[in-house]
Amino acid sequence: MQRFHEIIKQIASQQQEYDIQVPEHWGQGRATFGGLIGGILYRAMRFHVDQDRRIRSLNISFVGPVSPGPMQVIVNVLRNGGSVTHVEARAVQNDQVQCMALASFGSDRESSIEVPAKRAPEARIPVEEAKELPYIKGVTPEFVQQIRMRWIDGGFPFSGSQSNIIDGYMQFRDQAEQLDDQAFDETALITLIDGWPPIQLSKMKKPSPASSLTWALEFIQPIENLTKDSWLRYQVDIDHSHNGYGQNHAQIWSESGELLAISRQTVTVFG
Repeated sequence: MQRFHEIIKQIASQQQEYDIQVPEHWGQGRATFGGLIGGILYRAMRFHVDQDRRIRSLNISFVGPVSPGPMQVIVNVLRNGGSVTHVEARAVQNDQVQCMALASFGSDRESSIEVPAKRAPEARIPVEEAKELPYIKGVTPEFVQQIRMRWIDGGFPFSGSQSNIIDGYMQFRDQAEQLDDQAFDETALITLIDGWPPIQLSKMKKPSPASSLTWALEFIQPIENLTKDSWLRYQVDIDHSHNGYGQNHAQIWSESGELLAISRQTVTVFG
């Protein structure tokens, strides 16, 4: 079973095109886990941007399911301006675009506007006492072997929950093996964030498919102080769900309560 750092190391330098081997054991229904594909596309784009320009936003469209096996990643720098760089990346299989990403990287600017981000709300229970979603072969997605999610509030998938939120903690399983000795970076953060199931699944009483259609991430704080052992806090709320489509928004905080990212997803629901 390939670990996260082994997969990501397939992208180790700046290239226009990358040949990637998408592994098994990272499945999500009939597709490969979208968080992993998003992390791969981000890492490929990162090599094309000056290091002093941090990722500010990332927008992903899941065009079709990515299958295990060969995948081509194509990167195109759309504009490299005075302080902002816009980059596009595509994941291609069998000459078909299966996923597209558009990222904006920007260097810091001087500004008179300073509004601090809201800190994480106090958790009702500590991480040690939170219930963890187990990996059950044939029941939970394959990628749950790789990511640990523990619930503070809200329901597990298909529990018929009446709650409109999920609140919890997340971390890679077997962190030392997953991340090797590398520092925790945005590639890992992107992959972790998408691990949580759409909250619509928690409201269902029996298994039914759902998938992300689009995914928008906004990055707030630098994450230099995170380590592979860090537990991150995740809280998601439903904005709207109707006619088979739902809109959810989430916030992600560090262990010390700093807001790291805001995640917004449109999901398709088939039940």
